[in-house]
Amino acid sequence: SSVSTQSTGEYYKKNEIEDDMKFNLTHGEVKIGESVVVNLECKNSSDEVRSVKVVMTGTSITYMGKPLGLVKRMEHTLFTPEKQTSRCALYVSPEDYIGRIPPDGALKVAVRAEVQGTEQIYTVSEQFDFNKPKIVLTPNKSTIRKGQAIKLKIQLENPLKLP
Repeated sequence: SSVSTQSTGEYYKKNEIEDDMKFNLTHGEVKIGESVVVNLECKNSSDEVRSVKVVMTGTSITYMGKPLGLVKRMEHTLFTPEKQTSRCALYVSPEDYIGRIPPDGALKVAVRAEVQGTEQIYTVSEQFDFNKPKIVLTPNKSTIRKGQAIKLKIQLENPLKLP
């Protein structure tokens, strides 16, 4: 199944200096029981080294979007040479989120990056709904009778490292 995400990204300009940093948030498939890796790529198009203060926060939310609490937070300063790209990532392991995110909840990741010196600010927030294993129901065909109970085999793979 496909990853369901909702994303909003905005650039804020505090002064007349041209924004010379471009940002891109990427991630892979988000499966329950596996680590979530959210990557931020910062591309410097200027002729000077840029320092970028990055804060990435993962929060547990209900299916209605109500925040439940902090799951993981990362702060990092990236030094991006002129005409080059730098990257950082937020790693959220199953141990970080199991028990903190309800079965019907999601992980919301918010990112704030501020370029030191130019005051360019980039913010984005994205919701990650975990892909869960499929349940396979197999009826015992010899027990199928109109109006009668049937025998049913139920199969699913436990993706968690829990019994």
